[in-house]
Amino acid sequence: MYEVFFLILSVALVIGAYIKKPNVWLWISSILAAIPFLSYVFDYTGLGTYNAFVAFVSLSAALAMFFSGFALDRYPTASSLIIASAMGALVAAMSKNRLRIIVGRELGSVPTYLLVAYEGRYEAAKKYASVGIIGSTLMLLGLVMYAISMGTLELLSIVDDTLARIGAIFILTGMLVKLPVFPVHGRLVDVFDNGYSRSLPRIASGTKVVVFAALTYAVVKSLGVYDIRLYLAILIAISMTYANIAALYEEDVLRILAYSTIAHASYAAIALAALTNQALIGMRIHILGTAAMKGGLLAFIVVEGIRNLEDLAGLVKRRRIAVAFIASVLSLIGIPPFIGFRSKYRLFMGSVGTDFRRLAVLLIINTVISIGYYGKLITKAFEDGEPKAKDHRLLAIAIVIVLMLSLLPRYLFDFASEAISAVM
Repeated sequence: MYEVFFLILSVALVIGAYIKKPNVWLWISSILAAIPFLSYVFDYTGLGTYNAFVAFVSLSAALAMFFSGFALDRYPTASSLIIASAMGALVAAMSKNRLRIIVGRELGSVPTYLLVAYEGRYEAAKKYASVGIIGSTLMLLGLVMYAISMGTLELLSIVDDTLARIGAIFILTGMLVKLPVFPVHGRLVDVFDNGYSRSLPRIASGTKVVVFAALTYAVVKSLGVYDIRLYLAILIAISMTYANIAALYEEDVLRILAYSTIAHASYAAIALAALTNQALIGMRIHILGTAAMKGGLLAFIVVEGIRNLEDLAGLVKRRRIAVAFIASVLSLIGIPPFIGFRSKYRLFMGSVGTDFRRLAVLLIINTVISIGYYGKLITKAFEDGEPKAKDHRLLAIAIVIVLMLSLLPRYLFDFASEAISAVM
């Protein structure tokens, strides 16, 4: 029955290209993208039987689409691109064949290359696409090595030999390039700096959904067998530390959030090094929380035209906006009781008892470092000035979603636990 679901999304994609109000259509389409989640929650099988992992990716993708709808209100074709990207995430999540996972990953990423290029932002788009193509090439090379070594592309088949080990490294590297992590992080920073700003809610929150959906299925079964986690742990450690330190020296709000996005992706990737159920649950919760936290915050910033720290001055005068803004930032830091704290706690507890306990320590250290630049966003809001932001509704919706996720820890933990069990 998966065909019916994808047929519905395909029809939504085609219609979206002709709708004069793309933001409204994206909100409607976000409900369609959540069909696997709703089917799972209400145990409805009329549109297919979905496991918890697919349901989790479905909810994360729907949140990314929902917040993109606030930012993208000018170009009908942009809504079609975002729907196509969400379809890619779901294809990757539903597949148990390595080739289909990578195809889904590409379907999720190619539309974002086009989104970045809107309004003549071709240089940023070319850089973003060129590095992405390198990642795709590495994944395809790894896939060929897998096929030669194992004689099949099915996930359940794992053979421990040199060629398969090298193939796993290539696939993992290609996916990390697309994430991105240090030293190829520059393409994401350039997109935040010079790309089409209204595509950023989708780039920041939706991309991680696609990558981690593919990473979990395509790589998690291989990491324990091939023991390539040390290589992954080194990249994660460098990436999160560099991103947080670099953000400290920035005065541009979008560049700060670009480095923040790289850091949060690295936090989630800790689970793939630790490879414990607790850490993997933390990873899923972190991805879901980031889709709400970062998606809502970025949509607010680009819609209100905030670029420099000075644009935040006087925000506290708009009390409802200030409360929602500060709550969103505190959740990104990882302050209790917000979902950012709950996901980091799971990541820490899931990795501190493994050989990669140093990553758990680095998670705490980097969280402390991040207070420096997140603190700048909050303190600037209390400075004197005429507030630039006027509409509080967007941030209010974001923080309501964040609070709903934060205040239901037992349900969220059980849901994430079932999602991980579906792929382990």
